[in-house]
Amino acid sequence: MLSRTVAPGAPPSRWLLATALLRPELRAARLWPLLYAGTAGLLLCAGPAVSGAEVRPPAAVLLARLASVLCAVGLAMATDDPAARSTRAVPVPRWLPRGVRVLGVGAIAAAFWGVSLACLVQGVEGAARAAVPVGGLAVEAAALACLALTLGLLGMRVTQDATGSLVAAPGVVLLTLTLVFLPPDVGLFLDPGSPDWAASRWRWATLLSLTCACAPALLRDQYRSRH
Repeated sequence: MLSRTVAPGAPPSRWLLATALLRPELRAARLWPLLYAGTAGLLLCAGPAVSGAEVRPPAAVLLARLASVLCAVGLAMATDDPAARSTRAVPVPRWLPRGVRVLGVGAIAAAFWGVSLACLVQGVEGAARAAVPVGGLAVEAAALACLALTLGLLGMRVTQDATGSLVAAPGVVLLTLTLVFLPPDVGLFLDPGSPDWAASRWRWATLLSLTCACAPALLRDQYRSRH
């Protein structure tokens, strides 16, 4: 397939390689936990709109956060690669298929969460919808997702590329519980009406930036120096 788009003898571009790797990487990923978690979050958020029940903004924020945590736990499972130990010798840099998988499962989680939030907002009374901090909740969801993926990549290095979820899944749960019980002056899961709400958005943005900065280093092949 690649030979039709590149000159004979010329190596395919990284973009073409990434496109060709997307389907097999998603097939190899443990997607079922992510699909189950995303569906559970969607059902939680869509339930009020389907049943006609009115949702107040504080309850909408709580449901959106539950959907974010569920997607993050699902993402923690999606980084596992049981075949990694038998496929260390690959014709492309290992960071490329690994990065393709991370972006692919991240896109699936983002789609689940985005649809969940849209359904949730529909269940809020029209005049109160403006009180749902969509942007702030999106930053939380993105930070939790990147945290889960980064912990998954770390777990893959610890377990020699096999089961990153052994580190990522409990790590996401424990860190989320820790963040929930932080005092308000340094907290992240604050109510939108809290005076520290704006500051907490910066803290979420900082967490997001740190996890994104760590990911490239964890994508590097730890076996490269051995071959």
